[in-house]
Amino acid sequence: MKKTTFLLMLFLVTFLTVQQNKINAMECIINISNNPSSVCHICNENFRSNAGLRLHMKIHTEKKLSEKKPSPSFLCNECNKSFPRKAYLEIHIRSHLKEKPFPCHKCSQRFTTQSNLKVHMRIHTKEKPYACNY
Repeated sequence: MKKTTFLLMLFLVTFLTVQQNKINAMECIINISNNPSSVCHICNENFRSNAGLRLHMKIHTEKKLSEKKPSPSFLCNECNKSFPRKAYLEIHIRSHLKEKPFPCHKCSQRFTTQSNLKVHMRIHTKEKPYACNY
């Protein structure tokens, strides 16, 4: 996939995520969950999922630990998984798109991250960076 195509897709995914979050927020207001596990025990705010509650809890814990603003979270619009950094979300989105932009030049395998490719290359180089103690 060309870089411009990937960037366009990433922009669209980000835009759609924002739009979906707005819709989800309205749905939460309309359909408040009765599930006690999705209610914040500190401020009694309701959430549609435990993942949303966990993300929300960072607001309370980070304010207590340091009076800084909470770090931004980046939410996947496919599975609602959240990430502390945009780059982590971009890597995660590849799993939904089945995109593997890092090919092995020794065989036909492809990988979602450069670090996974690096680990794979040890098969070809016979490198064993960790000694067995047994």
